[in-house]
Amino acid sequence: MQPALCCIGYPVSSLTVGQWYHVAAAHNGSNSTVRFYIDGVEVGNGICSGISDNDGPFIVGDWYLNNRRYFDGSIGDVRIFDRELSASEIAALASDSTVASTNLLLHVPLTESFGVVAHDISTNSNDGIMQGFEGREETPIANSPYVTSVVQFSYDANGARTHKTVTTSESTNITEYVYDEDNRLIEVGGASSPNEPPETTHTFAYDYRSRRIFRSTPSETNLCVFDGGLSIQEYDATSSLTPQASNLTTEYVRGEGMGGGVGGMVYSLKHNTTNQTPSIICSHANHRGDVIARSDMNGELTSFALYEAYGARPYEWGDDPDRQKANTKEEESDLGLLNEGMRYRELDTGVLLTRDPIGYGDGPNLYCYVHCNPITHFDALGLSDIFIDGTANDPNDGTNVHDMYEKQQEVNENVHYFEGPKEKLDGGDTMSIVQSAYDQIAKNYAEGDKEINIFGFSRGGAAANELAWMINDKGIVGADGTVHAKPGEASVNFLGMFDPVHSMGLPGGDSDPSWHDSIIAPNVNNAAIAYAKDETRNYFQPSMFQRSEGANTTITTAWFPGYHSDVGGHDRGNRQIGQLTQMFMGAAADHAGMNVHPDYAATVDNLRSSERIYQTENLSPQLQGRPKLQLPNPLYLGKAIPFNDSFKNQTFWQHSERQK
Repeated sequence: MQPALCCIGYPVSSLTVGQWYHVAAAHNGSNSTVRFYIDGVEVGNGICSGISDNDGPFIVGDWYLNNRRYFDGSIGDVRIFDRELSASEIAALASDSTVASTNLLLHVPLTESFGVVAHDISTNSNDGIMQGFEGREETPIANSPYVTSVVQFSYDANGARTHKTVTTSESTNITEYVYDEDNRLIEVGGASSPNEPPETTHTFAYDYRSRRIFRSTPSETNLCVFDGGLSIQEYDATSSLTPQASNLTTEYVRGEGMGGGVGGMVYSLKHNTTNQTPSIICSHANHRGDVIARSDMNGELTSFALYEAYGARPYEWGDDPDRQKANTKEEESDLGLLNEGMRYRELDTGVLLTRDPIGYGDGPNLYCYVHCNPITHFDALGLSDIFIDGTANDPNDGTNVHDMYEKQQEVNENVHYFEGPKEKLDGGDTMSIVQSAYDQIAKNYAEGDKEINIFGFSRGGAAANELAWMINDKGIVGADGTVHAKPGEASVNFLGMFDPVHSMGLPGGDSDPSWHDSIIAPNVNNAAIAYAKDETRNYFQPSMFQRSEGANTTITTAWFPGYHSDVGGHDRGNRQIGQLTQMFMGAAADHAGMNVHPDYAATVDNLRSSERIYQTENLSPQLQGRPKLQLPNPLYLGKAIPFNDSFKNQTFWQHSERQK
């Protein structure tokens, strides 16, 4: 067999120094032709004489036994078969070295041979001797059992990733992440050494509703225009930061209810900036909103992809120019990140760069998904007598809404609790809860219970008001179509809202343009609202409610020290603050004539100073040294309710306003 090995010197191809190749030689045992393959592709053949079976030694990497002319290079793996492999078998081995093959006589993985013995790991145990061989443990061959790189992460005091360092035997690459005061990613840079300052490669900017309106990458600079929480246009911002018809590059056309209810893309219009001639790219999505295929205006398929749970694509084919791919979110492919709206997720690990902005224990909590597995859900957020809880909240979370529900069960049998929506991306889940609550009210109404009292926390607070609007606009209609009250006839006795917010998960976006942002339904007789004074996160800015024009609603509002979850009474918040806000709400309901639990049967004006809240040692960590929210803020709808920045030594009602 020695003459056959000499044929490897045949000039079949020019190879690049330092690059690994899969090389194979095949002979059928009957003629003198040997076929040569490189990386699974036949590149030539040669004539070799004297090929026969004999008892001589088998040599790899040497010209001849007694003529020391060693192969000048690296060999990672050697396999010998007792039959000629087909071209397809050789191609399969080249692409995947773990493919099983029959008739294997010898298999020596040289990365495991660092002594004088070359170990055969086939079933034949044909061990050999190493001569003139220098073993290298770091040999980077496919399926090597040794670590080829080390990845390290660092984080800031807010729990946001600041650096990612990838170290290999040959290089070090550092990625730096920079955030603004609201923990939103604004810059990404890179460096090849810890001693070098990172060079910024990507820049992002957001509006007051946390929608990403600007992005700059090494290849393009864009301005984005939104309708609610969904982008509808992109402009080239290379030369101008003002959207103009001449620099329009892309328009997105979305379908209602598609993409999990958040407006999946039907097609995009790509504009030629020279003549503004648009080309159509149609999108085809699965049930989660992942764009699995695209086609052109002629119906020809242009791209196809398969998705994993967190948005990574193990297989894709074709040209896909749109960044919006997984779950109706935008991908930054050169960074390996998916823009989820409120934060970014790394595709290859499924890890989120920043902590959950809500801070709740469910949904995408901290850096990973818990309840809301993205295989079946999208992305979890914080959302009647009817009680509607906050987003991603359930009875185990101990919110004020659920506590009040349990107490009211002792005095009223027609009390109903609705868990907060479990999907953070959109308002479709919220509206289904509102509809369920309406159906329950209609059932109670038909049975003679005509006093309606509604409570809600966070987005559940906004949903509670939307439920009141539904009652006002539709009247009370039973499941069988029976009209129990015409539009405008059914009133809501009491509407209680704990720190209500309208954002439905998409940054600054409402689930439906028909939502009545910050106007209390005109059929509400009494409303009470508890606001969180120390909440500073943009996407948790309070919805400042005001009375409908011409309505006679009595509105009681109060600002409490604390964070969003403190005022809502969440388990992760300050329970003392939550108890105070719960007493306020119960007393306000009692004041409105609702049959409340005896614990709440007190006049609102007996609630006194909340100074003790600031004196307690059990404050939520978020309150320590947090800057105070300054209102009024002209960027938000509704009436700006004045308050005194200091709660100490003040009577409680000096920090509220009653509208009559």
